[in-house]
Amino acid sequence: MSNAFPDALAHAIAHRDVLPEFDGEHSLDEAYLLQRQVVELRARGAIGGIKAGVTAPALQGFFGVDHALLGRLYADSRLASGCTIPYLAGRNLECEFAVVVDGQGRPRAVAPAIEIVLLQFARVGRSTPLERV
Repeated sequence: MSNAFPDALAHAIAHRDVLPEFDGEHSLDEAYLLQRQVVELRARGAIGGIKAGVTAPALQGFFGVDHALLGRLYADSRLASGCTIPYLAGRNLECEFAVVVDGQGRPRAVAPAIEIVLLQFARVGRSTPLERV
């Protein structure tokens, strides 16, 4: 993966553009390294939360992993309750549970949440764990 790839990916995410094509196969460790680089570039490291995805065993089998994948949510992407969201083709909504934790990481509250997802891959078809992380 080129050194320019994290920049291109962060730019595409920030501008809701088509994501650049991921080249070849990469390890999960490489995927999490890329995630850290992109978060630093896209949000200057400011995260608003952490999410777990690919939590169902059937989906894990499809992606060739044996555990959930963790992702970071950008602090500046949090929307206020009751806000209006304009239509955007390709946007999906995912029903989630949000867990509020204190400074030591202890759970303090659980609430329903909606994640707004927009995935626009350059290559259509089966995605890899790298693309999902």
